[in-house]
Amino acid sequence: MHKNAPHFRIANAEFVFVKETLGPTTNAASFNPIKILLAAGVPAEKIHFLVIARDPFATATSWIEQFAHFETRENLVRTCLLSYESIQNIKQYAVSIGIRTTTIVYDAWRDNVPAVVVQKLFTRIGYPSSRSAFSGWVPLKKMEAAGKNIYSIPQPDIYDRNLKSYYEKVNKSTGITYYNKPLNVIREKLSPALIEQIAQSRALQIYRELTQATELDLGIKIELIPMIGL
Repeated sequence: MHKNAPHFRIANAEFVFVKETLGPTTNAASFNPIKILLAAGVPAEKIHFLVIARDPFATATSWIEQFAHFETRENLVRTCLLSYESIQNIKQYAVSIGIRTTTIVYDAWRDNVPAVVVQKLFTRIGYPSSRSAFSGWVPLKKMEAAGKNIYSIPQPDIYDRNLKSYYEKVNKSTGITYYNKPLNVIREKLSPALIEQIAQSRALQIYRELTQATELDLGIKIELIPMIGL
C-alpha cells in the first residue's frame, strides 16, 4: 500500500464500487482483487465482478502514450499481455467459487448506442439508473470535493508531472462517448516486432472470448474487427 494511502472501511451501503486497473506495472497486473476482498471479510455473494476490457492493440498503444516516460515500450507491452492473462484467470476464479460476473468490452460502445449498453449493464448488475444520467453532463468538480463520496489514493509525483492530460477527455465529455484508436497511431507507437508479439499472444483470443461474453451478458452484437495485418 502507498505510504500516504488512507485507511478506510468499506461503507455500509447497498452499492459500493471498487475499481482496480491491471497494469502498467507487473505487480499491478498480477494480483487478484477478489481474493483481497474475500480476505477482508466481504461475503462472496455480495461481490459482482465486472470485467472491463479493450482491444489489446489499442490498450498497448494507450499505455505507451501515457507511460513511456518511465518504462520501455517492450516492458509495457509485456505487462499488457500479462494483464489479459490475469483478467482471464481472475474471471475463471470468480466463476469457480460462485461469484457473479459480467463482462463488457470497450467496442460495445462502438457498435451500439452507448446509453443503451450502460442501461443493459446496470440492469444486469441490479443498479438503479436513468438514461438521463448518460448525457447532458456538466464539468466535473474535483474528485475530492465535499459530498462527492469519492476517495482516491495519492499517486506518485511522476503521475502529476507527466499525466496532466490523462483525464482530459473525461473532464470535457458531455456524455458516454466511444473514442477510436486510429491505426496510424497504433503503427506509430507499436513497432512491427511489438505488433507481431501481440498478434501471436493469447491476448487476442482472450479478448475474443471477452467480446463473446459481453454479447451474451448484455444481449448485444459486437463486430470482431481483425487487427492482424496492421
